[in-house]
Amino acid sequence: ELEQERKETAAEFHVQTAASLETERLRQSFTDDEIIAREVALALHEAEQAAQAAGTELTAQERADIEEITRQKVMQQQLDRDRANQMERVQAAEAEVQRMLDRRAYLRERGAYAMAIGDQALAEEMALELNELNQELDSAIEKAIAFWQAMGGEGSEAAIQKLIQTREELGRLNTSIIVTGKEMNDSISTKATSAFARFAERVADGENALLVFGQEFARMSAEILIEISKWQILEVKH
Repeated sequence: ELEQERKETAAEFHVQTAASLETERLRQSFTDDEIIAREVALALHEAEQAAQAAGTELTAQERADIEEITRQKVMQQQLDRDRANQMERVQAAEAEVQRMLDRRAYLRERGAYAMAIGDQALAEEMALELNELNQELDSAIEKAIAFWQAMGGEGSEAAIQKLIQTREELGRLNTSIIVTGKEMNDSISTKATSAFARFAERVADGENALLVFGQEFARMSAEILIEISKWQILEVKH
């Protein structure tokens, strides 16, 4: 039953797609000049009917004015449609860039969390996905910039500069200080070893073991937290 439902859904999709394509083929079968001529003829016909109903005829100047106004109107409508289509492509490209940026921020947060809890496997998994995402993000930004350049017009220059700035900021992040999962574990292990060495030395000198343990543990925890705050998930710029 589920398989049959999938087949019916797929069949319906193909029927609708075929209808949409046929409509688009029909629309594109008219050249710009044919569309303008058709609209001019329609406007003149309607004006002539109105004139006849009023018991008169259109003058040559009136016909020329109607033709010119209609021609300009149709051309502007076509320009508006073209720009609207371009804007849809631009907006889709920018939405994809933003989706990737949001995903990137999430992966960085997950990577930082993995480092904080010492989960090397998760940190490396996040690093791998980040590296792949960075490459895709570069391409997505370039695509959005290309769309804006092709469209031009009001707002395009500011949008392009914003995308370029985003790309540059990502480049700076990708070349900042990095740390691998192994380096992270080694650093934590070193600080823990140092803490226990200090603990043993102070107890041997006669200090209270319980008090010393609490102090050294607090010191070790603070050092690790400071270190973690400096770490960033491994990202390789390609």
